[in-house]
Amino acid sequence: MEFRNFAAAKHLQQPMKKLTAVLVGLLAIVLSASSAGISRANMLLLDSLDAVLARSDEFVASKEASLARIKARASVVTDLEERYWLYRDLYHSYSAYDSDSALAYSARAIVIADSLGRRHWMDDALLSRAYILSATGLFQQANETIQRIDPEQLSPRMYLNYCETNLFVQTHVDQYVDARNDMMPYTSTTDELLEALCSSLPSTDPEYYWISGWRALRTQEGAREFIPRLETVMAGAAYDSRNDARNAWMMSALYDKLSDDENRLKYLILSAIADVRASVREIASLEDVAAFTYAAGDLDHANTYISYAIRCASDYKSRVRIARLADLQYHISEAYEERNAAQAKRLDAYFAVLIVILLLLTAAFTVIVAQLRRIRRRGMQLDQANEALNMRVSELHAAREQLHAANESLTALYASVKEDARELARVNDAKEKYIADIFAICSDNVDKLDEFRKKINRMIMAGRFDEVRELTKSPELSHSELKELYANFDRIFLQIYPEFIADFNSLLRPEEEIRLKKGELLNTELRIYALVRLGLNDSVKISNFLHCSVQTVYNTRLRIRNKARVPREEFAARVRSLGKAIF
Repeated sequence: MEFRNFAAAKHLQQPMKKLTAVLVGLLAIVLSASSAGISRANMLLLDSLDAVLARSDEFVASKEASLARIKARASVVTDLEERYWLYRDLYHSYSAYDSDSALAYSARAIVIADSLGRRHWMDDALLSRAYILSATGLFQQANETIQRIDPEQLSPRMYLNYCETNLFVQTHVDQYVDARNDMMPYTSTTDELLEALCSSLPSTDPEYYWISGWRALRTQEGAREFIPRLETVMAGAAYDSRNDARNAWMMSALYDKLSDDENRLKYLILSAIADVRASVREIASLEDVAAFTYAAGDLDHANTYISYAIRCASDYKSRVRIARLADLQYHISEAYEERNAAQAKRLDAYFAVLIVILLLLTAAFTVIVAQLRRIRRRGMQLDQANEALNMRVSELHAAREQLHAANESLTALYASVKEDARELARVNDAKEKYIADIFAICSDNVDKLDEFRKKINRMIMAGRFDEVRELTKSPELSHSELKELYANFDRIFLQIYPEFIADFNSLLRPEEEIRLKKGELLNTELRIYALVRLGLNDSVKISNFLHCSVQTVYNTRLRIRNKARVPREEFAARVRSLGKAIF
């Protein structure tokens, strides 16, 4: 009897092993499903990135050895010029590796440039310092450093560096204010800086494709057209330099603009590989890869990458990235805890099932198999139900976000309408006031004309014809009337546009600005362009109003356009848009 029981138990071991293998396989499928949102090609690239990260200490050691050689040369050099250039090399080597060292060597370069009286060297070092201060979140100090530079004294190439540094500082300020924003805020200032840089940089300049890429990101069409150009430049790239990393990151941003997630992730990974190989600690690509893998549910990769990115940001002392990285790490840790809890629950359920199976095997193995199949089907149905529920929750969240955005838009529109109504009321009040002023002036002129008629009549009645002839012959009366007309025009115009003179001078070169004499409200030049501002662009009509020749008006306008700092053909249009009326 005992022998038969032992044989039966041994006979049931094989089905038990098969069943256990099936359960383990199901668990593996559940655990591996987290990376289902990433293509196989990109998973292979992630493996390459993991291999490069495993060698990061090797790359850092190579970087440190290179830095040590430059510092050793700098310590024995006595010639100040040569030492200056070695300090500049050290700054560039440290600029994306160690912000404190980069600041220290830029400060040393500034001291040498000052002692040698090389202003352009000092300006170059100041721009480098401002770049590092901005990259680490010290924006006030960065702006103060930039303000030490006189842009009027810069060479064309140095002025491009000046514009690029200003662009870098401005975009980093916006990223620091909004830690969730990882793209450039396209304002009128950034657009002007981008256009100036793109139109001035030669295509051979290392910064050309980086700046041009930012400009292309403004629209989907621009991104689509720029991708082939950048692909040509990146053909055959080794992905071992910071320039390769920046180009790859830009390519990912362009594909992101086109909503192509697969290519976006591909170039983000390549950018991260280049950054790690070049020992770049001011690294953005790896952070984006971590966010992507987190969103895809690949928590293991996400945790590895965010940990390395936080270590780099801490070593580099980048205040701009710390907030973003800390927020992402928090969400990854929270997801880890949720996954571990879910896995623990699943394992408890599996063990309970196994215990039940062991108990039921003694009764009937076929019943156990049927029960296990039924349980597996129910589990799959539950997963499908959970997925459907999650989808409905996501849709509800999106609908709530849309409703919130619509409410905000409606509130803003209501405020705008109220402001427009108030502005319209002010305009109506102003119209009534200025119409009253004009009627007062006209009435005064009618009174003066009637008084003059009466005076002439009395002189004629008295036979004082010579005096009448002299009185009508003299232009003094018309001159005084013109003066009064100009004074009234100047007064009323400057009440409407009080900032007109300052705004007009801003269109002229500093040395050509118009300075009024004591007691003057406007002079002839300003009066001509005041009429242009009011919409009177015809020189003949302007000359009739001002009682001067058409040639005088033409010559004056030509002379003023030659003094402008803006293109001559745009000058009149710029004048017509000057200032805002004050009522």
